[in-house]
Amino acid sequence: MPQTASRPGRRTKLALIGPFPPPVNGASKNTKLLADAAAGRGAEAVRLNTETGRAVTHVKGAGYHLRRAKLTLTNGLWLLANARRLRMVYLVPDGGLGIWYNLLTLALLRLAYGGPLILHHRNYSHIARRSPAMARIVGWFGSRAMHVFLEGRMGREFESLYGGPLHRLTVRNAATCDVEPVPAETGAGVGAGVREGPIRIGFLSNLTDEKGFHIVESGFLALAARHPDLRFAVAGPVTGETARRRLDRMQQAIGARFTYHGPVSGPDKQRFFAETDLFIFPTIYRLEAQPNVLYEAMAGGCVIVSTRHACIPDMLEGAPHRLVDIGPDLADDALEAIEAELAAGDWPARRAQAVQAFERSRAQAREAQDALLDALAGTTDARSTDARGTDAPHAETGDTDAGQ
Repeated sequence: MPQTASRPGRRTKLALIGPFPPPVNGASKNTKLLADAAAGRGAEAVRLNTETGRAVTHVKGAGYHLRRAKLTLTNGLWLLANARRLRMVYLVPDGGLGIWYNLLTLALLRLAYGGPLILHHRNYSHIARRSPAMARIVGWFGSRAMHVFLEGRMGREFESLYGGPLHRLTVRNAATCDVEPVPAETGAGVGAGVREGPIRIGFLSNLTDEKGFHIVESGFLALAARHPDLRFAVAGPVTGETARRRLDRMQQAIGARFTYHGPVSGPDKQRFFAETDLFIFPTIYRLEAQPNVLYEAMAGGCVIVSTRHACIPDMLEGAPHRLVDIGPDLADDALEAIEAELAAGDWPARRAQAVQAFERSRAQAREAQDALLDALAGTTDARSTDARGTDAPHAETGDTDAGQ
């Protein structure tokens, strides 16, 4: 059933449609944080969950689709029954086939609703390939919709596929990053670029091949054989027997120099990044957009090796990093990139540079998120928060990729 985030009343409501925990992942965490913030500004926020509540997995079987169809119908009927009480609807579009569930939800909504819609695009699925369902949604709501993107480039590519000009706002995921950097002037901690001990390479994510865990295993094993002083760390939930076997092989081959931390959050996650010098994230996930974990790594002062994928080149601009292309040579190219970063040295300066780059992104993102929250709370018109067909005033418009 829908959850009301503040005291119910006769006043019009804000309906928030998207993934909420459990399980806890980047998408559900960000949706919950935004809903909490909107409620904190006085919005009577009703939460309509699109998450079936099962364990983290990217494999969607018949059972998932049965549960999802039931959930979609429940949400859609609630929206239809309460449409005249709604002043605004906020939706996080699903990637892949999930967009058709969103289309069904909005088809029921529009039978009785004529107000504004905020679409918060958090994956690249409908930009990598034009979606008929997304095209229908854009056509249905037209100028009544505001589209929120994670990068300016993402919005422009979307508009080139679906037509425009659209009302656009750019809000980076740095706004909701829960890893806090330590200010450099304190003279201690990751913000100061100070960390004693051997160099540590880390990976934190769901332990799936889509997130590059197979690349992590091969890379760690090769690096451990070449560099006896390196330390290695992995964190994140085990998603199946394949992941468990990969962990066992690394533990057996690398021994005490390898640590598996399990799922981490709060202070444990803060500590994981504080103790990591080089963070690798060779994701090939097809729905990837702007991975929260990369902002967390930047906040923790990590040098980064990742894939040239989705919004990743844009989000790492100004931070010390190296990008590799997705392809048959990904494992070899990632290993070469890691070796190059190890050879570069100067870890204190580069750790400080990563934190500074994150702080710039976070400041910009929080300003943009304030505009979004004002729209959700009803203190401003959703479509007045930016210029039509542009990314102003809260986004960069340059198209240059981050350097390696």
